[in-house]
Amino acid sequence: MLKKEYKKDDLTVIWKPELCYHSKNCVKGLPEVFRSNDKPWIQPEHAEIEEIKSTIKKCPSGALSYEHKGEHPHEKDKDMADIETMKDGPVLVKGNFTLKVGGEMKETGSQVVALCRCGESGKKPFCDGSHEKAGFKAD
Repeated sequence: MLKKEYKKDDLTVIWKPELCYHSKNCVKGLPEVFRSNDKPWIQPEHAEIEEIKSTIKKCPSGALSYEHKGEHPHEKDKDMADIETMKDGPVLVKGNFTLKVGGEMKETGSQVVALCRCGESGKKPFCDGSHEKAGFKAD
């Protein structure tokens, strides 16, 4: 799985574009760092490390994570996964799990993934935010 890394001092911000479903929590939460119209779109030099870490922890899909002095915000200590459906959106799977698609192992490189349930994603089985444009509604 493709991942991109952005550094500030001893903090490494990791972005896995295949997992991103564009919730925009990062852009809304810390627009001086997460600049969707710029290249590179992640510019950690514009904020304090604790602000960046706090914003990354709000990423629901696991597309954003970080490494900082041995910290990994999406890691879980238990052997089970939590599964949550988002209102009118994807299914979030969090924890320790194996993802098989059509009998084939799908490497996620993350302990949080957002799985499409509207059927419109161009990155199936992962959500890419297409549910918003499609007007997907679910209980």
